[in-house]
Amino acid sequence: MTESIRLGNQEVTQLAAHYDAQSPQEVLAWALDRFDSRLALCTSFQADGMAILDMAWRINPKVRVFTIDTGRLPQETYALLDRVREQYSIDIEAYFPNATQVESLVRRHGINLFYHSVESRLLCCQARKVLPLNRVLTTLDAWVTGLRRDQSSTRAAIHKIELDHEHGGLVKINPLADWDEQQVWNY
Repeated sequence: MTESIRLGNQEVTQLAAHYDAQSPQEVLAWALDRFDSRLALCTSFQADGMAILDMAWRINPKVRVFTIDTGRLPQETYALLDRVREQYSIDIEAYFPNATQVESLVRRHGINLFYHSVESRLLCCQARKVLPLNRVLTTLDAWVTGLRRDQSSTRAAIHKIELDHEHGGLVKINPLADWDEQQVWNY
């Protein structure tokens, strides 16, 4: 296993300035080389994640890939996951919510609690998404996402390389930050 790597604000700021003008493949090549097995690509198998997975696999077929299985995914997602696993001959790490916690939440609030209120939706997301994500991120120094600036006003200022202070200062790689939806589909 690769030794843990932590980058400081100044180094990440310099890397962001350099790599924001680079292609997604150049950003991924740098990240895969720099972090090795301490980097993983997060995907829910949407178009953005699939484009990044394909790019990363072409650079390094041993790229780590993970997904969060909330326990509420449609069958089509599982079928695609299996197809991706076969086509790329890669392992996909699936992280699940704590069953006891989900059972308790459902007992108290119902199976579809996320429809009832913002508070209920946040409770559900915390148990089914946030906690499993936090579990995998503790094993990493960097992670790759499909975030793009054009997705929302809160993402308009993201960089291709940034520190993820919300997750303990991991390096967050957003190789498609400057792409739009059409570029993703064109890829």
